[in-house]
Amino acid sequence: MSSEGMKSGWVTSLETSVLAVGGAMMTGDRFSDPTLAAMREHYAHCRTIGLVLHATHPEDRDEMEILLANAFQLLGDHAAYSAHRFSAAEAMRSLALVEGIFVGEARRLAYFVNCTRPVSWR
Repeated sequence: MSSEGMKSGWVTSLETSVLAVGGAMMTGDRFSDPTLAAMREHYAHCRTIGLVLHATHPEDRDEMEILLANAFQLLGDHAAYSAHRFSAAEAMRSLALVEGIFVGEARRLAYFVNCTRPVSWR
């Protein structure tokens, strides 16, 4: 964990497995075949998975949560739920309790984060 991450207060657990994913990785409500081996390996020891869907359009988050919960169930009997259902403080507490975290739309999320940073014109 970086010292910047520690200072920000956005720390779940040093043991939590986090996977940030972008691109076409699903076929319907299943993870696509090319992703299965990596997903199974990454989440092998995780029973519960927190979904971070903040870069997904707000109107699509409930549906995406259902799709991902089904995909994780099929992947290895994982229980997955989204942090978007909670207040910010409750989301942080819920993510601290899971064994794995899935960040959806990671490329878009990185773009949003970069767009909100102050720009230095030196």
